[in-house]
Amino acid sequence: MITDSNPVRAHELAMKSTADNTTRHPSPFLNSVPKSLLLGLLTASLMSVGMSAQAGGGEYCGSNFSLDNRYYNACQINFPTLDTGNDTQTNLYLLLADKGLITFDEPDTLHTSGYYYDFPLNLRTLKHAAVNQVQNPNQSFLEPSETSNYAEYCNSFYTGKTALENALTLDQALTPKERAQLMQFRDAIRSECADSFDDETAALKETATFPLKWSVHAQPYADYIMATQLFYLGKKSDFDSAHNLYSALTTLDAGGNAGRAWLLDTVNYMLIRTGINRIYQQGAQDYFYDHKTVDPRLFASTQSAINTYLSRFKKGQYTASARGLQRRLYWLSGKQEQLVDEIEWQIEHTQSLAFNLDSRRLPEEIERRLFFPDSDKQVDINVLNDPILLTSFALYRLRPASDFMNTKPITLAALERLKPKFKGSMDLYQYLIATYYFVQENNPKRALTYLPAATPTGKLSYTQFSQYALKAKALQQLGRTDEANTLWQQLHTLPKQPFQNTVTELALALHADKTNNYRSLFTDTSIQSQALKMRVI
Repeated sequence: MITDSNPVRAHELAMKSTADNTTRHPSPFLNSVPKSLLLGLLTASLMSVGMSAQAGGGEYCGSNFSLDNRYYNACQINFPTLDTGNDTQTNLYLLLADKGLITFDEPDTLHTSGYYYDFPLNLRTLKHAAVNQVQNPNQSFLEPSETSNYAEYCNSFYTGKTALENALTLDQALTPKERAQLMQFRDAIRSECADSFDDETAALKETATFPLKWSVHAQPYADYIMATQLFYLGKKSDFDSAHNLYSALTTLDAGGNAGRAWLLDTVNYMLIRTGINRIYQQGAQDYFYDHKTVDPRLFASTQSAINTYLSRFKKGQYTASARGLQRRLYWLSGKQEQLVDEIEWQIEHTQSLAFNLDSRRLPEEIERRLFFPDSDKQVDINVLNDPILLTSFALYRLRPASDFMNTKPITLAALERLKPKFKGSMDLYQYLIATYYFVQENNPKRALTYLPAATPTGKLSYTQFSQYALKAKALQQLGRTDEANTLWQQLHTLPKQPFQNTVTELALALHADKTNNYRSLFTDTSIQSQALKMRVI
């Protein structure tokens, strides 16, 4: 098991396990609103949320009923805006949505739930709502509900069986009896995957009989099946022997035989997978993975297998998966800069046959394998080139100094040196500079000079919405309350991306609290969040 022991992330994980004991003062409006109105509002709200309103544990964890999101939140309570206080994964999700790689299926319970711990937005909710917008038709991914320790491993166990059956049908050199015997041989494979998916294929049927010697046409398939048996034994897998069997088949002459062409493609691909598993077996320690314990020749041979496959099978059935395993090899071998380049290439080449991103899980991969890969270091921001990666990591580095243990916030000079990398995405660069002045120098007036001057119109991207939200907060901090509230009202009336409504509703609720205008808060049907209403009550 690989653990995340980075000191910076360890600090965040420790914060997540610590309850927020901040004393909250009762709202002043309790003394100014007529009891009849208050009771009516309370009854209506309770009717809409049921017993959920009694769940007080969420508030103890620390929902954020403030627009101040500069500091990292211990309970992963985030905002649907690009903020320093967000988890890096949240900011990545929002940026990937702006890129068109994902969208969010906003849950129906978001506004009707009275639970406090999900307000304004919980990272867990965001993850579950993410939907791939771009996907290679030659690459399929498991749904989140199907994941397990062996999910990826076992998924190919079953899809491989179907693919083999199709290949045997295409190979006209085989007799019907040989095809049946080969499939019986495949069905007889014993694998931990059978237990993982409640399948009974591990049981050897008494009626299955196999020849003592296969024909010259059937033998390559039998060798492939034997290698597959060795590969799918789970903890008892013999990847070295499987590798040798697959390797022996790479010299197979497919000729014009479609079945053998599939076999040749597959065994070359399986050399990559056996290499990756052999590497992990050598590097896996009791509680972490250490690439320094792996034989360097194994890294080299696996890289050679990837290069061979991608050059020999440019339109192969596993091209996308092989390119994805390249990413994994870079991580396993500690080649961080190459991993950066590969992820950035994937983000910019969504139409390629080698596109291999499951964008629903990409933020976690970037955070754990790229931003914080080792226990003793984090990524050097200067090796990042893509605006999405730069923005997310820069926002992390722009957190207040008190959020850090073994590092310091990024300086203005360091940010300015990154400007050439934002060509074509200057809105993100301008936003980072505005954030620097707002968070690091507490200079909202200077921050405003880097934020939009025009009135917001239309459906705003997450980046655009973040710009105007920061502008409203800067205006508020400067004492220009009317201007800030006008901007929040404008944002609230615009069509929105998923989850953005929670921010504008919070802003309007805070304004109502400050002005003692609670009637508008409860009579305005556009304010939907029951958690917010219950918090005010």
